[in-house]
Amino acid sequence: MPSIVRPEFGPTLPELLAPRWRRLNRFWRAAIVVACAAIVLVAAYALVGGGSGMRTLKVATPIPITIPYDGAALQQRVAVGNELFRLSTPPSAADPATLSASPITIAPYRGSIEGTLPIVASRLTEQMRRVDPGLIVRGYLPVLVKQRPGYEILFQFKRAGRTRYGRRVIVFADQPGVREGLDILMTSARSLRIPTSEQLGRQPPLRDPYQALVQGG
Repeated sequence: MPSIVRPEFGPTLPELLAPRWRRLNRFWRAAIVVACAAIVLVAAYALVGGGSGMRTLKVATPIPITIPYDGAALQQRVAVGNELFRLSTPPSAADPATLSASPITIAPYRGSIEGTLPIVASRLTEQMRRVDPGLIVRGYLPVLVKQRPGYEILFQFKRAGRTRYGRRVIVFADQPGVREGLDILMTSARSLRIPTSEQLGRQPPLRDPYQALVQGG
């Protein structure tokens, strides 16, 4: 078969290697083929994220959710109080961040859960302010968490003299009269990547968990 490479650029790599390949015995030919196949598999594994350190955390009740996170950036910690799980950055991290979730039970109500969530969020804010009088609310926002009704509280507080931001997400099943739900809390220190509370959950290491919850459908 004639070469498709212009003469001034030849000879091609296959033309150069063909004589050496023919001189190899069957053992070495097989070894080279296996090695090439292994390289291709490793490259494919890396492309699909197999070596990225991504892990998943599953919660079965009261709301079934699956949360992906970067295992190199967030580590599982001992849960505090009634928390279902707790993740946080390593102690040496320059910009500390945490992610936790707890069950939440609300009082009986009339009407839809969507109409009740702003009232629940307001009461949760009052509770947080009793614990931390310096807490500043930056906004409230209705959200869908895995296609379930939810509500967000964006806030600002201080720890050890450093400003931090929080995003608290409450979510309930889309059922009449539902009272059992999930209370998800994310916090992160203010930094160049996270200069405002709105950026919390849009930048690593909390971006993957937040986007999976709110944008994952």
